[in-house]
Amino acid sequence: MLKRIRNIGTVLLCCILLLGFVGLLTVSVSWLARERGSSAPVVQFFSRNAAPDLSWLSILTGNEGKYARRRTPVEKYEDVVRGIETTIENLCTTSVPGSSVLKSLADGYRRSVMRSSLSFETAGKTNHELAMEAFSAVQVFSEWLSSERIPFLYVQFPFGTRIRAVSEGTPYPADELDAWDRFSGLMEESDVEFLNFNDDTGLISRISLDDTGHWSSEDAIRAAAEIAGLLNRDYGFHFDLSVFEIANYRDILKEHPDLVHRIRDDFGYDYELMIPVQSADYEVIRNEADSVSGDFVDTLLYPVSAWDTRVADGQPGAYHNTFFFRNGDLTDIHNFSGTDNPGKRILVLGDSFCWPLVAYLSQDVDEITLLHPRYFQGDVRTYIESIQPDIVLWMYVEAQVSVFNSETFGIVNIGR
Repeated sequence: MLKRIRNIGTVLLCCILLLGFVGLLTVSVSWLARERGSSAPVVQFFSRNAAPDLSWLSILTGNEGKYARRRTPVEKYEDVVRGIETTIENLCTTSVPGSSVLKSLADGYRRSVMRSSLSFETAGKTNHELAMEAFSAVQVFSEWLSSERIPFLYVQFPFGTRIRAVSEGTPYPADELDAWDRFSGLMEESDVEFLNFNDDTGLISRISLDDTGHWSSEDAIRAAAEIAGLLNRDYGFHFDLSVFEIANYRDILKEHPDLVHRIRDDFGYDYELMIPVQSADYEVIRNEADSVSGDFVDTLLYPVSAWDTRVADGQPGAYHNTFFFRNGDLTDIHNFSGTDNPGKRILVLGDSFCWPLVAYLSQDVDEITLLHPRYFQGDVRTYIESIQPDIVLWMYVEAQVSVFNSETFGIVNIGR
């Protein structure tokens, strides 16, 4: 497997460049703040965006935190590669507006780092092998959770190509679809609890993704309602399903017509963002350190001023710029408004497709936590043992079966 390491020097070079870049930004922004005050555009930009996650440096120093486990040198190398890639995604691609040169440079280094991963490539694997690898990881994880007496539900979302094929009759990559369907078939035949939005909910014929390929607000609310209903029926939860009625939401962008026009001009599409009409009392804790309190808008959304300027997770567009989540964060949402699920805690394993679902589900459960297995700097099982959630939801778009397969699925079982 080691022969697949492309160039360790590339990874070390990225470490040096990133540290130098962060230092230069810190000095520059501090100088601008002193000379021009908080009104300077660059100061405003970086004050809106969190500092880069450099937690992967702890792997090199040996101080890896309370959820760490003993790993082999190869596993540590992989963690450093993932950490550098995350930092590039969260920092370098979050460039100052108009800085296309910086973004181009960052994208090039991100591709170099990803090629240095031991497990990035899936080339050469058959569709059956891809499906089996993903399914086996989920099955082993499900069995472990069962031994811990923690309920588990795997939720699969349709990918944009499948949705467009259903709604518009457009062709889709049959080879990838075969891998996705093989995985779904294995899941359906197994004892793993499985909610497949392709088949089980009837939503696929009505889903319309936004222009970044993610959920539109209304579809995310409907999907959250489907999940809440299943949790009520089979897992002892008591969600008030009227919470997910569209009439109980409003489009916050209607209050900002100038922003609607800027998003259309910058990205070429219309965007809406539905927020609950009823206020709530939240505390959101990120990475077990930074917390913010307030209502839905205060804690789960970026400031309005950031919505059409940030480039988050390497992707421009309103979706990644509105919900205050990042794939590299451990996000813990507490609702103190008196929910219908007092004392209940949900742990969600997933990526950016989960952001609005987690936000909307948080309205009627005391605590919900989002963790991206690929980016979590620690052992997922150790973390689960420490928090003892009432259920674990693993929610992925179906394309994860054939993209980043080893990292997104296998990481939950490494070292066990």
